[in-house]
Amino acid sequence: APLVTGAISLLHDRWPWLQDHADVTTQIILETAQELGDPGVDEVYGHGLLDVQASQSPLDWGSLEVWLNVGGGSTNLTTTQLAAAAVDQGTLNLWEAQGANIYAFESIGNTHRDFYVPLSSLLDGQSMTVNSNTERFQRHTEQRLLDWASSQPAPVPTTTTSSIAGDDKFSLVSGGKGWTLSFSPGDNVNSWGAMHFEATNGSLSVVSGQGGGAQYFSALGGFDQLKDYDPNFGGANPMLGLATGGSFNRVSLAMPRAMRLSFGATNTSNDQRVQDVFTGEYLVEDSVLGSRDASAVFAELAFYNTDKLNLGFGYTHLHEDDGVLGAQGAGLLTMDGGSRTDSLTLRANYRLTSRLSLSASMTGATTRGTGLENSPLTVAEEGLRATAFQLNATYRTLFKDTDRLTLSLAQPLHIEDGSLAFTSIQVIDRETGEIGEVTENWDLATGGRHFAYEAEYAMSFNEGMMSIGAFTRYDQDDVDVQGTYDAFSVGTRFSMTY
Repeated sequence: APLVTGAISLLHDRWPWLQDHADVTTQIILETAQELGDPGVDEVYGHGLLDVQASQSPLDWGSLEVWLNVGGGSTNLTTTQLAAAAVDQGTLNLWEAQGANIYAFESIGNTHRDFYVPLSSLLDGQSMTVNSNTERFQRHTEQRLLDWASSQPAPVPTTTTSSIAGDDKFSLVSGGKGWTLSFSPGDNVNSWGAMHFEATNGSLSVVSGQGGGAQYFSALGGFDQLKDYDPNFGGANPMLGLATGGSFNRVSLAMPRAMRLSFGATNTSNDQRVQDVFTGEYLVEDSVLGSRDASAVFAELAFYNTDKLNLGFGYTHLHEDDGVLGAQGAGLLTMDGGSRTDSLTLRANYRLTSRLSLSASMTGATTRGTGLENSPLTVAEEGLRATAFQLNATYRTLFKDTDRLTLSLAQPLHIEDGSLAFTSIQVIDRETGEIGEVTENWDLATGGRHFAYEAEYAMSFNEGMMSIGAFTRYDQDDVDVQGTYDAFSVGTRFSMTY
């Protein structure tokens, strides 16, 4: 009796309005008891063993609803969509939100209970550290939701990989009238390569290709690997990295006064539906796991001030259909309408000697949400502000004419200020159980700043047809769904062109 009384006290503390519903309180305690003895209620064990944790959790996950007010109308989402949010965790781990929860309602008798589940495992990239007051004894609901979701028939998202384009470029056709046509091969099936059409006097350069192409957009160079533009790994204009993977095109023109104008566009389509490898048919047609598209346009004005110092000022406009800075939700957390990001990038190259050069890239970005009336989860009105930078020191001909050593320091994409806004129906009076519309802001500007330190040595031979390289890297305060951590890695790379 004392234990049952304590369990009831917990129920009435969490949902005070249950004090006026003794029948519902009794139903919760009895239905959540662990069965003992013969199936059902028996004369020896009655309803079974008291389970306090189960009484604080939903009686049936399948009957929960999330109540939203979207586009001026009320929408009730079932936990089938909640399960989809738990199973499909998105593509990138960028954000560290505090106080982010899903509110779900359980109708029981003639009243209801509300539950809120921490989103550290449900919204891609989220890692939260909350105290018991904020959590309100609901941490157990997260694992129970995941256990329930894993038992449901749900689509399995495909795994995508990023490509790192190589430095090899060989001439297919060499014209005799001042033009050159050449080809840069990609490294795998997701990076097909690029065609280069250039005037030999440098007045015009055109690059067109499929796959990773972010490294071709700036006329200044200095950051010639696709990983330099990856928002998780490098700090050289991650806005281009977020839109690379599909087709890309860039035009570069020589201008008066030792200037050069470059402009272009790139896009990517991350289709997460599962396809039959033989027929090409989609095995699961589910809007939750549809295509996630992003596109970007870029313009840069480069100044070749001296033989040693070159400067460039670039502008990038990024449009993401269903995400914000590469992070995406699923199910009820899908960000319909996506976001638009405007960024400025300052780039500089300085040649200290004929062998040693320094390169720097700094990017500042502002992100706004679009389609605000259609999605419960979007960028808050004040928007997001993010930064990234990378510094490279490159020493060429260290041991032979075709080798180089590169040391780099990068701050990958980091959100300096801003939050997500999530609007749902919640209990607004804890005494009476009255419900109303509530908008919460999930702060994204928390956590440590991620820094990456890397050293890479590369050598090519046989007229550039073969190359070999090795690297070592240390990541400080990296963030993923498990939280903040440090990581050390080493690796080698070998390529052959034929």
